[in-house]
This record gives sequence, structure tokens and C-alpha cells, in this order.
Amino acid sequence: MGFSLFRIALNAGGALGPLMATWLARYDWHYVFFMNSICALTFAITIFFFVNDVKKNQSSDSVEDVEAGWATIIKDKKYWYFLIAMFLSSIAYIQIYSSVPVALESKGFPLDSYSKILITYSVILILFELQISSFVRKYPSWIPALLGTFVLCVGVASFGITVNYGNLIILSSVIMVAGLMVSGPTMFAYPATFPLVVRGKYIAANQISFTLGNALGPVIGMYFLSVYANLIWWCCFVIAIVCCGLLYVGMKPAADKTTKAIRRSEPEEKSV
Repeated sequence: MGFSLFRIALNAGGALGPLMATWLARYDWHYVFFMNSICALTFAITIFFFVNDVKKNQSSDSVEDVEAGWATIIKDKKYWYFLIAMFLSSIAYIQIYSSVPVALESKGFPLDSYSKILITYSVILILFELQISSFVRKYPSWIPALLGTFVLCVGVASFGITVNYGNLIILSSVIMVAGLMVSGPTMFAYPATFPLVVRGKYIAANQISFTLGNALGPVIGMYFLSVYANLIWWCCFVIAIVCCGLLYVGMKPAADKTTKAIRRSEPEEKSV
């Protein structure tokens, strides 16, 4: 429930942010950055005064335990397939914040067009993500991860077509967010299915892959746009196909194994 409320708050801000930024930008771009600073300061003050520290009862991991945890990940070849898929899909995902607005501007669309994309994206997430997350939990992890990632990347790739047809870009936004709702919760929850002793390292490795893709994605996207306008969109389509193979190989056996382990660990009901 806590994570669900976090996602709702995050997406609500994502829906209101573009509206406020577009309104302020009409007067002066500096107001957008002032608003960003005020929000960041408010967040820092709230955390400092109202969020209590949570202290662990356990002692910190030793250097040997930390090294052993990372060594386990390095040797886990199947998880590397998953990490590569996360890295590649995050490169495709981040294009909505980098290549898409540049492509819209190059086509002569007003700033409001990009705001419509982000608002559609956020509103759909707010309204439907919880229901879809509850539904996809019924299936093995690799199924929603594979299908959702494919739809997500194809949705981003479709901007290469819809950007030429005005409001049709909303369709690409809907396709992309549909894939995100299916794959997102699963992709970020999957590392938490590993044994507790190495779980933190698996989660950290996943976050590193996602963050690295987000950092390099805009650079790659801008370079491809400068070389050939449609190259980045074709790249996203190729990523969609490659990620399907990576996630199938990297998650399916591990997901089945994890499910069996969970079932074995569940206590049996005693007959009365």
C-alpha cells in the first residue's frame, strides 16, 4: 500500500507539473526553475522535520559480506541478461523526456503538444496502474516484464510516425504508458525476490542499470537525431525485440525457481 500511494503521489505531480510549467513558461522560463527550486526546498524541509530516522537493529554488513554479495551478482549470468534488458529499455524510455520534445519542436509544434503527452501519461498511470499491477501479479514475472517492455519500447518507437500527425502523438503516449504499467512494477520488484542476504545488492544493481540508461539515453538520442531523424525510433524498436529475448532467458527460469522456493517456504496449514 505504501508503494502504491507513493506511485499515486508521484504521478499526480507528474500530471500537474507540465501544466504549471507550461503556464509559467508563457511569462518567463526563469519562473519554471524558481518553481523547481521551491519544490525541492519544500521536499527537503519536509523530510528533515517530519520523517523520522529508521535505525536497523542489525549490525552493518562486514566488508567480506559486501564483497560476497557483489560476487554473487557477477557470477549470476541470468541476472546479467535482466540487467542489460533494464539498461536498454531505460534508454528507450528516457527518450520521451529528451528526443520526443526535440522532435516535436523540429516539426514546429507548440509547447502545449508536449504537455499533452506528459499529462496523458500521468493521468493514465494514476487511474489504472494499481488495477493493472494487481492483475499482472497473477502471472509469472517474466510474462508481464517481457510483454510490457516490448509494448513500452514500441510505444516510444511509434513517436517516429505519430510526430508527423499532430494530436496522434497521444496514441503513442497511451501505448507507451500501457507497457510501462504492465512491466514497471514487475521489473523493479523482481530483484527483491532474491535471498535476503544478497537482496540489497540485486536491487542496487538493478537501480544502477536503470539510472545508467537514463543518463546515457538522452546523449544517444540527441546524437542519433543529429545523424538521421528516424534513427533513434528504429533503435527503440530494435531494443524492444532484443529485450524480449534477454528477459525470456534472464527471468523465466529464475522466476520459476523463485516461485518454487516461495512455495516451499510457506508454512503448511494444520488440520483441526
